[in-house]
Amino acid sequence: MPGEADLVALAEEHGREVAWLTAGTPLAPDVLDRVEACIPPLPHALDATGWDALGRLPRLRLLQVLTSGTDWLRRVDLVGVRVATSAGVADASVAELVVALALACRRDVVRHRDALAAGAWEEDLVSPGLRGSRVVVVGAGGIGRAVSDHLAPFGVRLVRVARTARPTEAGPVHAVAELPSLLPGTDVLVLALPLTDETAGLVDARLLALLPDGALVVNVGRGRLVDTDALVREVASGRLSAALDVVDPDPLPADHPLRSLPDAIVTPHVGRNTRDVDGRQAALLVERLREHLAGGPLATLV
Repeated sequence: MPGEADLVALAEEHGREVAWLTAGTPLAPDVLDRVEACIPPLPHALDATGWDALGRLPRLRLLQVLTSGTDWLRRVDLVGVRVATSAGVADASVAELVVALALACRRDVVRHRDALAAGAWEEDLVSPGLRGSRVVVVGAGGIGRAVSDHLAPFGVRLVRVARTARPTEAGPVHAVAELPSLLPGTDVLVLALPLTDETAGLVDARLLALLPDGALVVNVGRGRLVDTDALVREVASGRLSAALDVVDPDPLPADHPLRSLPDAIVTPHVGRNTRDVDGRQAALLVERLREHLAGGPLATLV
């Protein structure tokens, strides 16, 4: 784990020790009984041994996760436990991927690659482009703000949406309830909001139908924000295109249509996977542990 030596040194300064949980190797009961702070791996790497351990930590007081969202923790009883996220660590990396996906779709990069591989040379193809596009970004948290900041230099017309409407220095933020009136005329819809009971299935067949022909749906939030079957129908018909870093189900079955639809690009939840994230993650982990050991507030407390 990045920052491992710093974590160990900080723990030892306060008379604590660090124990490492590896896949398939359960910690001894006496160790589990003494754990007060835990940093679990990313959800996809948490095996049955890890889930079992999280449920058997009687002295646990801090759970520091490596994600910005915590919807995946619902299966764990965390009464009396402070949960801190890694919000902010990967914002720029995820926003960078949004730009990459949007450009790849709006400039027909994949189509040109496939055409070249098939022996064609489509030099007369005119792409819609990104400049001047109306982009609706749903989610005004750290990732949503980073997405807006990264897209702004491309001369797009940004429309920002959050749970509730509010004025900001950067312009108005619209409420999610306004989406039906915002989607007509939208060229690119970017989803960068967390999964909650209220946002699950937010983008359903009804909302997708409001997007104009040729619109692009980009999802870097959570797969379950979107009705996958409805999206597949729209993309398969050629009316919409999709660029997804998160999907439902996750991972996609080998025969899922999203793997092969020509107007869909899917990446396997790699938004945070850039080399510079490790350093920022390590610094955050050390700082949260320092705050916990000092008995003070946690900067990224849920």
